Amino acid sequence: MNSRMRNIFKCLLFSIVFWGCDNDILDQQPLTEISQDAYFNDVSQVETGLTGVYSTLTDYYFDGSWPFTWGSSPYAPAQLDMMTDNGYTRYDYCGAKTISTAGINATTHGVVGNLYAHCYKGIQRANFFKEVVETVDFLSDNEKNKFLAEALFLRAFFYYQLARTYGNVPLVLTTEVDQENPIGNLPAGQEAQQRTLVLEQVVDDLNFAATHLPDEIFTGRAVKGSAQALQMHAYLLMENYAKVVEVGESFIGNTVHDLSPSYSDIFIKSGQADNKEILFSIQWNAPTNYPNPGPNRTIGAWQGAQPFYDLISDYEDNSGNLVARPLPSEGDSQVDDYQNMDPRFDMTFVVLGGNWEGITANETFTPGDNETGYGIKKFMPVPFENDLATNVISDQDWVILRYADVLLMYAEAKNEVDGPTAEVYDAINTVRSRPDVLMPDLPDGLTQTEMRTRIRRERRVELALENWRYFDLRRWGIANTELNDDMPLTNGTSFTLVYQPHYEFWPIPENAFNKNTNLNQNTGY
Repeated sequence: MNSRMRNIFKCLLFSIVFWGCDNDILDQQPLTEISQDAYFNDVSQVETGLTGVYSTLTDYYFDGSWPFTWGSSPYAPAQLDMMTDNGYTRYDYCGAKTISTAGINATTHGVVGNLYAHCYKGIQRANFFKEVVETVDFLSDNEKNKFLAEALFLRAFFYYQLARTYGNVPLVLTTEVDQENPIGNLPAGQEAQQRTLVLEQVVDDLNFAATHLPDEIFTGRAVKGSAQALQMHAYLLMENYAKVVEVGESFIGNTVHDLSPSYSDIFIKSGQADNKEILFSIQWNAPTNYPNPGPNRTIGAWQGAQPFYDLISDYEDNSGNLVARPLPSEGDSQVDDYQNMDPRFDMTFVVLGGNWEGITANETFTPGDNETGYGIKKFMPVPFENDLATNVISDQDWVILRYADVLLMYAEAKNEVDGPTAEVYDAINTVRSRPDVLMPDLPDGLTQTEMRTRIRRERRVELALENWRYFDLRRWGIANTELNDDMPLTNGTSFTLVYQPHYEFWPIPENAFNKNTNLNQNTGY
């Protein structure tokens, strides 16, 4: 067997063993058939191969069938927040409605099964790319290390998704697979130990990536700040607060990354190019490559994602006070109830009777198919096209990592290590003092517990609908309390959330379990 065929055979064997035969892999065009003999003869061909690894991030959107995968990537705005007390999805995008109301098992549709397969596809591509690049002789050491750094960042990204979601997953670092005795995971009851092992590998990959990636603004390819931000998330999940602080201090306040002067610009295409706040995003480029239907339609015109009053009630007024407001009800305008709010409120939501800022007129937001009383402005271009015939193209990039998140992670970890120091106040007040936000500083004299509460609320508000809430609640150990509750709807009924402690580790999907005899199912499934 020649080298090219051996590489492709290894690639396909890996995919079959770890998640079953995937038609997408078998039908790949040469772009992602990464093989030195076939393509890696110059730098441009290595670039093409690396593009194949990055493309895994957008592949998820088009895999599967509507509505459980296609059109509902877990990376898309708001999707995973719809499994929480932040909101719900009326169309069960990603299976979020099923997860939040009926619970989770090994056959739950949507993200429970698809994310596992998707991440191993990305890992397979990254491992394969790494092994081939390590053998080429036409790259300088600096060029080779930069390519490897990007591949290892992506591998770390996929393993981080697996670790925080399932925990107990096989750690596969090579394309060499023993089909008769594939790498497994740990027995039930040892999920936390395996999660730690995986996260330690994530940190190692990100150490290499941070060393060899350029320290510059993110423009579509991973940079040093991308690796450092993801590393902080990994350490936070391990509750290694000292390391979160250490990594944060290594690049907070540098001249490369900063807060965007405009909060809303972070999430719309016109404000995303060379935005110093964005550290990593999934990029779309209309008219050749864009999600259809994308957020403009799924969470805008279709109202597929609807915020709960529980999230709304955590927004302060512009004086920094929490003010109780009436529950929304069908047909009643709430505009007067939400005057003088934290400016991020009006950049994130529209309330009943509020201005929808339509493209032909300033339309009034009415209940229609909305059941919670609130719509989403965040991620929507202005003016927003509410015409289903013309709002097909959503080309805004999906922001995954950003500088405000880094500041809030640092504040959280520093408070856990040293209490509410001046550095903690500075980090959180910097986020609150964004030029188009200008919220008051936190009050002096907070205790560590009080500061913890304020940081958690600030994360919920600043990062609202950015898919962090579910995992924040789990790592804080309060998901079982916050996600077992009734969320009021405008018709007087409620939406009941369901959560069980063993959801800390999602089940290994049935398909993967059936294909790999060395897998063990997680506790509770």
